[in-house]
Amino acid sequence: MIFSETGKLLRQMFNQHSHEILVGVGIASSVSASILSAKATIKAVRKLDSINSAHKTKTEIIKETWKYYVPAASTLILGSICLIGANKVYAGNVASLSAAYKITESAYTEYKNKVKDVIGDKKETQIKESIADDHVKFHPISNYEVFETGHGSTLCFDDLTGRYFKSDIEFIKKAINDANYQLIDCMFMSLNDLYYELGLPSVRLGEDLGWDVSYEGLIEPIYSSTLTDRGEPCLVLSFMVYPRARKSL
Repeated sequence: MIFSETGKLLRQMFNQHSHEILVGVGIASSVSASILSAKATIKAVRKLDSINSAHKTKTEIIKETWKYYVPAASTLILGSICLIGANKVYAGNVASLSAAYKITESAYTEYKNKVKDVIGDKKETQIKESIADDHVKFHPISNYEVFETGHGSTLCFDDLTGRYFKSDIEFIKKAINDANYQLIDCMFMSLNDLYYELGLPSVRLGEDLGWDVSYEGLIEPIYSSTLTDRGEPCLVLSFMVYPRARKSL
């Protein structure tokens, strides 16, 4: 019973960490193969010295020394198999995650569209504005840097990244209009492209996320206002449709 439970736990551990285990064994085997190969060469040289190898053909030399390299070759083969297996496990995990993401995204889109049909555009916008207001409260301005874009003095809050910045409502509207023109021409507008138009620094996922005009149409901003924890008026920028991963990903 104890051995059965132990075996079950070991199988579960391997299934959960198979990629890391295979990579570790593969690397360790490759290092071990290098060490064994060096030791085998020393043994082979000693053997050849003892049999006066100068008068031996290449075939005869191989017959005399090949056995010394068997452990190194076997270890290298084991390491290669482990690394190939790790790659297959990784590819399988990526495929599974990709499939799960598509199912989740499809379910979310269906749910979002149904909510919009039931409550209407106005109510949905009010809900998004209320969420944005909560996000501002969750990000007290005293804990964050305020980016100076050089395009206005109105305090603004980017709901997507939780960043405060100084700008102007008219400039923001123009920047989004310009981004939509580019979106029509290029079919895809990355989040970082939009931040460039707004004068904001890029973000890590900004190249992978964006808007696809053939999928969700143009960028639709939502403008709302709230007060920061300091009591300052703040313009909140959020979006009717959030950016998503590129189709090619």
